[in-house]
Amino acid sequence: MKLRKCDRVRLESAIEDIRRGHAFIMSESVAVAKVDRHATTTLHYTRTIDGRVLYEVSKDVGSLLCVLTSGIKRLEGLLNENEVQQ
Repeated sequence: MKLRKCDRVRLESAIEDIRRGHAFIMSESVAVAKVDRHATTTLHYTRTIDGRVLYEVSKDVGSLLCVLTSGIKRLEGLLNENEVQQ
């Protein structure tokens, strides 16, 4: 599949947006947590407002956040494999 120049620019822009979002999520100042109703350890945070339990999710291993990096690489590969259609 050949990409038109305008499609390539749009794809490059989308990749950059994904990279920026990924960088934000992976920054040290951001924690990612799942919601549950029952704490299983004292490490879980219980919200006093509604009693929901939050437990931190690893950003590097074992979560779906890992697929962001591979998705970015696949999109970049698509750009590299395709020539701009004149």
